[in-house]
Amino acid sequence: MHQSHQYGGGREQACVVTTRDIFGRACRLAVALAAVFLLASALPSRAPAADSEMLEQIMRIGTEDALIGIGFPRYSHRTMQTMRYAGDQGACVIALTDSERSPLCQTAAHVLLARGDMVSFVDSLVAPLSVLSALIVTLGQRRRAEAEQTFDRLERIWDQYEVYEKDR
Repeated sequence: MHQSHQYGGGREQACVVTTRDIFGRACRLAVALAAVFLLASALPSRAPAADSEMLEQIMRIGTEDALIGIGFPRYSHRTMQTMRYAGDQGACVIALTDSERSPLCQTAAHVLLARGDMVSFVDSLVAPLSVLSALIVTLGQRRRAEAEQTFDRLERIWDQYEVYEKDR
């Protein structure tokens, strides 16, 4: 049902879609927010929604879209429901998870694996952020002109509104 790749899987199909939806819960939300911020340079994307708004936010998802579901042990039912809905609407569904045995894999067309050993009471976000970073860099390279235009425009906005202090 899905293609599983240890690192960077789903890149080819992900490069042809026009919209990104990225969902995660709890500390995974930090990974999702980072991905949306970084992905905005390559493609239009939407920020992760609160649990109660996930399905409402992607109501119009379709065949030109992709959804990246993020889930690790103590997998969220809401994330899996959202992924299932996106797949039913014809969207490309990509799971970012820890194992091929993850329930997120059941509804994903592509699986990105980010294995991490828990060495403390705090989950490490290094592995999922690294995988998402590789995916985003690939998308940015594939859409180089669009990414450059976005960053040029952003620099002009930052300069105009003096968002950052310049070296003197």
